[in-house]
Amino acid sequence: DDSNVSRINGSPPFNNEGSFIKSGGTGTSIIASGILFVNTGSVDVQTGTLQLTTTATHTGTFDFTGATLQFNGGTHDLPVAHTLTGTNAIFDSGTVNMPGPYNVTGTTTVTGGTANWTGRIVDIGDLDLLSGTANLSNTEGLVTQPTIEQPAGTLTGTSDFTVTGRFTWTGGVQEGTGETNANGGLSLSGSGTKELRRTLNNPVS
Repeated sequence: DDSNVSRINGSPPFNNEGSFIKSGGTGTSIIASGILFVNTGSVDVQTGTLQLTTTATHTGTFDFTGATLQFNGGTHDLPVAHTLTGTNAIFDSGTVNMPGPYNVTGTTTVTGGTANWTGRIVDIGDLDLLSGTANLSNTEGLVTQPTIEQPAGTLTGTSDFTVTGRFTWTGGVQEGTGETNANGGLSLSGSGTKELRRTLNNPVS
């Protein structure tokens, strides 16, 4: 169900060496800030959202197929050996380091903090960059999206970012050594500040 794990005081550790399963409820289950939840086993989010809030180094697996995994604070170091697999991922606070494969088929939303992709991206789904930083430095050196609207936030990294449909840029920062390719056209609109610190290509369609 949508149960939360809370604390009264201190920073109690929660070491998941077995299976942690969220199997009921369509809302959000929160492991409260200050609880040191470390996954060395498996986390299986089958419905709703599981929110992680506290710094940890994880060596186990995360599967949120049909559900959502939300990072909301702290620094989370994910393993090289396992694929982060699921339908929707939200990065809205803290830092998440992903040196291993990433396979999210629905929506990847960055609303705050920093999400670092340095491993292989199997699928990133629809990327929504609303705030925070999306560091695209994946091993393939390329991330492709059908369309994207960037109202704020920072897109950075060593990988090229190609938009096959329209790229609507209303605010935020584009930086890093990779290039942004607006292959389906570029729309600059709105009064928000747009800072360009990387190569932006708007080719003939």
